[in-house]
Amino acid sequence: MGQVILTREDMKSLSDPVLDVILKFVGDQVDQVTRANEPSIQTLVLVGRFGSSPYLKESLGVWCTERDIRLTTPWNGANVEFDPIFCDLS
Repeated sequence: MGQVILTREDMKSLSDPVLDVILKFVGDQVDQVTRANEPSIQTLVLVGRFGSSPYLKESLGVWCTERDIRLTTPWNGANVEFDPIFCDLS
């Protein structure tokens, strides 16, 4: 039986394009709220399978910190059965 060995750099090169799309999507959503003159987003909740990715949590955490947005993840990695929405939890 054959094996494939992936280095950390290999995994990063596979993950980064997807991460870029996620960060762009979240950024677009935050921008839409700003353009609509709605109250600014103060908290972002990361749930589901994405919430279990340390790399995504770290990258999204940096992105949020740069924008003064709090990132939180439910301790049990709650799964959702609906499309995510953005709301102010403060």
